This record gives sequence, C-alpha cells and structure tokens, in this order.
Amino acid sequence: MVEINGLRAIVTGASKGIGKLLSIKLIEKGAKVLGVARSRELLGELEKKYNGMFYGVQCDLASTTCTCCEKIIEEAYKVLGGIDVLVNNAGYAVYGRIWEQSWEDVYGQVMVNMVSAMYLTHLVLKEMFKQRKGVIVFVLTGAVYAYIMGLAVYGASKAGLSYYAETLKHELEGSGIRVITVYPGSIKGTEFFGHPSFRRKDFTKVRWDTNVEKVVNKIIEAIERDNVTKVYIPWWIGVASKVAQLFGMTVSL
Repeated sequence: MVEINGLRAIVTGASKGIGKLLSIKLIEKGAKVLGVARSRELLGELEKKYNGMFYGVQCDLASTTCTCCEKIIEEAYKVLGGIDVLVNNAGYAVYGRIWEQSWEDVYGQVMVNMVSAMYLTHLVLKEMFKQRKGVIVFVLTGAVYAYIMGLAVYGASKAGLSYYAETLKHELEGSGIRVITVYPGSIKGTEFFGHPSFRRKDFTKVRWDTNVEKVVNKIIEAIERDNVTKVYIPWWIGVASKVAQLFGMTVSL
C-alpha cells in the first residue's frame, strides 16, 4: 500500500470537476497539492480554504509552446519540495464534425488533452528517475475505444495520450515509477458539455455511466494500491473496450 499522507502531488485541471475534488480528497488524506488551471480566481479560493496544503499555478495548457509547463515543475519544487505524484487530468471537448471546428479549436484540444500531459510527464520523469519512485496518472476516457462522430478531435487526442501512457508503462518497468491509466465513461458532475459548441444539440438526456466522486475515489484507491495500473469506471468499460477492438464501434452524438 502507498501512504498518501505526506505525498506531494501535481493535479492539472484542478479548479473544477474531477481535478478539484481529487485535490481536496488528497489534501484530506494528508497530501500537499499543486493545482494547475486557467482561472487564478478559482485557484485562489482553494488556496485560501486549504492554506499551506494547496498551491495554485495559473497556466493555459492550450498555449502553443506551454511555456508555463516548466513553471509548474519549478513551482512544485519551490512550494512542495518535490514531486511524488503527477495527475494529468486537464481536458476538454469541442462538439462538431471535423470540418466544422476551427483550427484553433482543433489545436487547443490536442494541446490540452495530449501534448501538455506528455510535456509535463517528460519534465517530471527526469526527477522521478533520480528518486527511483513516483506515480503518474492519466485521466483518459472510455471513448478512445469507439469512433464518436462529433468528437473526433477529442477522441483522437485522448487516444493518442492513451497509446503514449500504455507504452510508457512498459518502458518504465523496474524503474520504481508507476503509470496508472483511468478510463471513465460519461461522468455526471463535470463541465464536459460546457463548451458553447454543445448548445447546438440537446444533451440534457445523456445517460451517465458514473459521477465525479466515484471517479475520484477510484483514482485515490489506485494510487494507494501499488499493484494497480489500469482502472475502468464503471467496470464494464473494460469489457466494451474488448468488443470495440474486435468489431469496431461507431457512435453518433
């Protein structure tokens, strides 16, 4: 078992949804958290409430070079004294057929959902190798196993990150660094449908597979159990992934 008390964690997308609740629950278990988000105001609220346990870094992960990614790592060593856990949670979707999305929307999703996570992982690994331990969590999506029309760019960016993370697991074998991949279904309680592009259709009747609290609890449980490297939420996402790999699965939103 891994003791969370005393751990030093970076959580991206920490101002809302999964990232916010995960940060809070890690703090309640005794970890110190460096939260990353675009909103300085929302980060400030968490800093005030969890003084000395939560530190915020404002960063736009969609920026072309993600220059603030290096700032995140520097700040983590400054205020936390090191990094034991990195949770790549930040992500968002824009709804629309591929040709309907602007290039800025395409690029932004790829940067936030995939490239920034890869960059932060690259930076963190250098230090984790020195201490020969660490945990890197990738919050992905069960949608990587299906072709969802209207979410092609989102799905492609998450699928790319999934390939990267699953390969990284094997490359890190014997290093003391553990990679955890998390594949949730549709999650009630996030702002996934918050982008203005989703207003063109009625998504109020979406069937939810899980909720934020269940996802967060499963992530914490996975961090604590040192033999866990993959989590499906709910469990049947894992079964559906096998079926999709064998026969293919196309979904229209």
